Amino acid sequence: MTSSPRTVMRIYFHLQEPDEDLYEQLLALLEGITPGVQPHSADWSADVDLTGALRYWDRDAKGLAAVIRLRALALYGVQSSAGIGPSRMIAAMAAALSPPGSVTVVGNSPYDIAAFLRPQRAAALPGIGPATARSLSR
Repeated sequence: MTSSPRTVMRIYFHLQEPDEDLYEQLLALLEGITPGVQPHSADWSADVDLTGALRYWDRDAKGLAAVIRLRALALYGVQSSAGIGPSRMIAAMAAALSPPGSVTVVGNSPYDIAAFLRPQRAAALPGIGPATARSLSR
């Protein structure tokens, strides 16, 4: 049996106003899809490991993200956006480029990853500050 490549989604919930209870309900929605959920309450987002869920739900990553986004909108009236990739960093970068109501998917192949990263500024890398971005840009 071959193992599936890792697939991670960063989803942002675009809440009208801060609401911890609603955020907890949205996290429960995610946990109903897969147990691999890491919340980021500072920006109302979460990292979701979709690797096993893709086979269980018999969908590709973009299709499963559509199910999650539709449930959040239908059940809670919350718009979302997401990025999907082979790592948390790639998923976070893709999500940052996704406007509300959309999903950006970065494939698992080295070519897909390089094609996604090549046009990005160094400052787009999570955790990179202005000084490090200047050094990397040189």
